[in-house]
Amino acid sequence: MNDVLYAYYQECRQTMPVDATLVFLESHNGMELAGNLFAIARELTTQPAFQHLRICVCCLQDHLRSLQALCAHYGMQRITFVIRESREYLEVLATAGTLFTDVAFHPLFLKRSGQRCIATWHGTPLKTLGFDYMADEYVVGNQKRGFTLADLLIMPNVYTWERIEHSYQLEGMVHARIVYGGSPRNSVFFDEERRNALRHSLGVADKRVIAYLPTWRGKVIDVDARAQSEQLQDLLEEIDDRLDDDMVLWAKLHRLNHQQLQLGHLRHIVAFPQGLDTYDVLNAADVLVSDYSSVLFDFACTRRKIVLFCYDYRQYVRQRGCYFDPAQLPFPLCTDVDSLVDALRSPDGWEDAAFVQRFVAHDSLHACRNLCAHIFGGPKLHEVRQPVDPARRVLCFVGELNKGKETDALFHYLRETFGADRCFITYMNHLFKTHYERLWQFPFACQVPMYMYQGCYAHFLPRERIALEKIRRSIAEGKEVDAAAEETLAEQGRREYRRYLYENTYDRFVRCGGLDIESLKWFAVFSGEKWLILQENMLEKAGRHPEYAYFLKRAMGRADRIGYANEALARRSVRLLGSFTCQQQILSLYPDETEGM
Repeated sequence: MNDVLYAYYQECRQTMPVDATLVFLESHNGMELAGNLFAIARELTTQPAFQHLRICVCCLQDHLRSLQALCAHYGMQRITFVIRESREYLEVLATAGTLFTDVAFHPLFLKRSGQRCIATWHGTPLKTLGFDYMADEYVVGNQKRGFTLADLLIMPNVYTWERIEHSYQLEGMVHARIVYGGSPRNSVFFDEERRNALRHSLGVADKRVIAYLPTWRGKVIDVDARAQSEQLQDLLEEIDDRLDDDMVLWAKLHRLNHQQLQLGHLRHIVAFPQGLDTYDVLNAADVLVSDYSSVLFDFACTRRKIVLFCYDYRQYVRQRGCYFDPAQLPFPLCTDVDSLVDALRSPDGWEDAAFVQRFVAHDSLHACRNLCAHIFGGPKLHEVRQPVDPARRVLCFVGELNKGKETDALFHYLRETFGADRCFITYMNHLFKTHYERLWQFPFACQVPMYMYQGCYAHFLPRERIALEKIRRSIAEGKEVDAAAEETLAEQGRREYRRYLYENTYDRFVRCGGLDIESLKWFAVFSGEKWLILQENMLEKAGRHPEYAYFLKRAMGRADRIGYANEALARRSVRLLGSFTCQQQILSLYPDETEGM
């Protein structure tokens, strides 16, 4: 999103009223309308109780026709589709009274008074997620932001929220209420009439239908589909040779695998039926074959057979990580084709009352309807409020965390200084896209990544861009900076600070490093107590970069306390930037190697 569109979004926020009847749904960043959000959209558009609502759904341009066809098939005629990041999208984002997401809200979204955000998630987790899977840390920041912006969280069970709260480090950060109302998408599993009708229309009424839905292997931002596709092709061909003639296997694979696989010559294996809701089709199956996917918890509602085909079991659990061993689940776990086929031919059914109570006790035929009624003025469900954390909140901004004495000394200082307070670490997440292992140095702190959207540190309105250029000219010419231009830039800093930090509040802001200018702006406008820790590389940049020197000096002038890494650095700072009247201290983070310079 460029600055022109961003400015239009801000204009909409300031000039257009919030519409309490406008409902906006964004599923997987507009790539689909699926799972919980499909079920909710279907309920809202087909039931008379919700006819007063206007329903808008986000989609990508390339997906518009397929989503229109999907909704038309299910009689969801009242949906208006808006293309992601179009002007219409920005208008809806700025004015919708209720916004739903199953992953995260747009990175530039700023919630207004009168807007309420409702977050679901896309399944009960078996494999690790959030900060428990640091290889995907790059995308975790905006996902975490989605939870903290939410007013209501829809969770299928207590276990799922416990995993999410811990893995996304949300303790004490979430203000939302939680409803354990089951998964809206699972209501279809209790519709036996629909199951029989779909089996007949798909021509499999006399077949034993096996649905194969494996999870994706790999990182969100590092996709290698070729090797996975080649392995899957070999496995599917071997399985196809072993299946009985009364069996049909529907394979629903990741879109990147699907594009590379060849299924046309197989006798028993076909692509998962297209143009229908995944869970609607899944309800027509007799058996689910999966591995580490959350779909196995959903399908358990049916009490039909579930088989785990984990051909990479030990490697996956070791490298990707799971919250518990898949072998503990009450389903056969197969690691090769022979054991898989034997399991498919074994008697159906399973019983595990503890599993049912833990994971699917809240699911029912009317779970989706009850949730929608709860949200839009009908009978209320029980809500759980999150406890308030009474500890002082300290936000520490750090730089790149290059390995060495500065980083080691810094974290020792943070542990010693803020041990009794709740410590939050924030950073520019793009700096760790390929160096996520550096973030393992944070075991004592809660992480609040600043999600860089489209590689841009911050976004500007036209008048703010003009003010910045005016300030830059004054700095370059050695002139005094215009106070009005500086205040305009301060407005931008306050808005961006609020957006990046998920609208949370902190008692103290400690800027511990970093060579960017934006965080110096946010430091200067922070409303709480401000500590600035000056390190060697910051002073070096100030010596060769006048604009950085200006904003560093501005931040030092607004600080309540300045800490110097060592005494020699303090003396150099006075020579370069001048002296300040706030409380100052020598931190002795590392020896005075610059003594005598």
